[in-house]
Amino acid sequence: MPEIRISQGDACAALSILQEAAAWLVQSGKPMWQPASLTREHLKNPDEEFLVLWVGDEAAATLTLSFHDPFFWPDLPPGASGYVHKLAVRRKFAGQGLPEKLISHSAELCRRRGVFALRLDTDADRPALHALYEGMGFQCVETKHLMPPGHNEFFDLRLYKLDLAVFQTERLYARKMTLDDLPALSLILRDEKAMVAYEHAFSEEETLHWLKTQLQRYQKDGVGLWAIVLKESGEMIGQCGLTMQPVEGETLLEVGYLFQRAFWHRGYAIEAASAAKRYAFEVLKAPEVCSIIRENNLASINVAIRNGMLAKKHFIHHYWGVDMPHIVFSVKNPAP
Repeated sequence: MPEIRISQGDACAALSILQEAAAWLVQSGKPMWQPASLTREHLKNPDEEFLVLWVGDEAAATLTLSFHDPFFWPDLPPGASGYVHKLAVRRKFAGQGLPEKLISHSAELCRRRGVFALRLDTDADRPALHALYEGMGFQCVETKHLMPPGHNEFFDLRLYKLDLAVFQTERLYARKMTLDDLPALSLILRDEKAMVAYEHAFSEEETLHWLKTQLQRYQKDGVGLWAIVLKESGEMIGQCGLTMQPVEGETLLEVGYLFQRAFWHRGYAIEAASAAKRYAFEVLKAPEVCSIIRENNLASINVAIRNGMLAKKHFIHHYWGVDMPHIVFSVKNPAP
């Protein structure tokens, strides 16, 4: 497989991709950009930067990323969001998931700047693009009737927003995990001491299965264990989130947390767990949340207690050939 990498600022390569895409769209009867406007002079904008995705030595896809868009989003101040424009892929690379890689990279660049939203616009009559963006998690927040720059007629445009953090705290933010997080997740799940409550360190196969389970939960339940990332470094240091757990005939919404051992004893677990509880109560309007903890896991029990939870019930969970006594700690939503 050829190496895939993303460069910044290569306007010549980006223009070549855009010109090819514009010509193809015209031939297909679906023009998007005026080909004459795709020159360095017309596209010269100090607030925008070209990102180019390379497959081997070939420039395969591009977009522009900026942090101020007064035309489409006049009510937002500079730096409030990232803005994507001019997403294009060479025809020979269509259907290979390159737009998703560019959007993911753009999202990470935003997070590194402390920006936790990504926005874009597209014609209201392009359902394939709507499906692409919505499949990446973008939500349509508004429709406008505008004449975009470089055009000479008005269009109905859909404005989309992607939230880049599920929740934030002073030092952390939570986001959905991806398969790219497998190495960071392995530092947790394949550490025997970090996984003492599970009686064993996970294998590579078990770790991948765990990660894929979270991806499935995002789709099925809208929640799951999320990556917990240090704002100051962008490093994934743990996972915390909300999962649906069966316990003796009930299905409980659990606040779960598990961190790299190198980041224990710094208050990150309670910081993330309390934010996950607030998300459950304030966003999901959940009536109650719990944490299900093995009774000898005193550190996790202390986090649950500090998170306002009290012991509700005891039960035995059979796992890895061991009967494990567990305690369900829970707290009710104070706002009914």
